[in-house]
Amino acid sequence: MSSPPADFIARLDTGARILRAAGVLDLLDALYLFGSYSQASARLNLCSSSFSITETNSPTWAAWVSGASPGGYTGGGTAYLDAGANPSTQFTRATVNSASYGAWISAELANNGFALGDLAGTLLLVQPRSATNAASARVNDLSGLAVGTATSLGLTAGDRSGASARNLYRNGVSIGSDTQAASAMPATMYVLRRSSTYYPGQVSAAFAGSSLTAAQHLAVYRGIAAMLGISV
Repeated sequence: MSSPPADFIARLDTGARILRAAGVLDLLDALYLFGSYSQASARLNLCSSSFSITETNSPTWAAWVSGASPGGYTGGGTAYLDAGANPSTQFTRATVNSASYGAWISAELANNGFALGDLAGTLLLVQPRSATNAASARVNDLSGLAVGTATSLGLTAGDRSGASARNLYRNGVSIGSDTQAASAMPATMYVLRRSSTYYPGQVSAAFAGSSLTAAQHLAVYRGIAAMLGISV
C-alpha cells in the first residue's frame, strides 16, 4: 500500500479528534472511509484489523480529490461490498438492544436500493432516499422506520438505544423515532446491497457500533465530513 499524502493525514487526524473527543471511537465496531487516497486503504476498517472490505462484482471506486470529490464506491448491477462480519457473533460494541449503522452518500439519488443491509434482508438496512422520497432504517428489527426526505446526501443512520427505542438520523440530527421492538442482530453486513437488492449510488463512508447519543451522532457526522474534506 502506498504512503498517505500529507493532506489525507491531516484531514483524517482532524476527523479522528472529533470522534475521540465525543467518545465515539470506543463505541464502534467498524468505520470505513471509502473516499480515501488509495483503493487498498478504502477497504480498511479504521477501528480494527478485523472486518476489512471485500469488493464483490466490481463496484467502481473513485479517490478523494481535494476540493472536487469526496470519492468512494459506486454500485451498479450486482456490485457490492462485503464487510466480512457476522455482527451477531463478532461485534463487541453493538448488541441487540444497543446498535447503530450509518452510511454517507455523496451523489444525489432517489432509488429503492439500500446503502447498507444484510443477506437475509430482514434485520439491517439503511436507505438514504427511496424512489418515493423516504429515508428508512432497520436496526436489529423486522420493520423499517421511514421518514420523508428530499435528499439522499450526507450521513443517514439508524440507532437502537433500547429494546423498544429506535431513531433515524440525517446528518447528525434525529428526523424520526419509534418504539419498534428489537428482534436479533444480523449475521452479515453489506454496503451497496440488501438481500437481492443493490444500490447504484456512491457511498463515501460507513460505520457500525453501539447506540450513540444525539451529541455523538452529530460528532460522527462532523468527524466523517472532516475526513472527507467536506465543510459542514
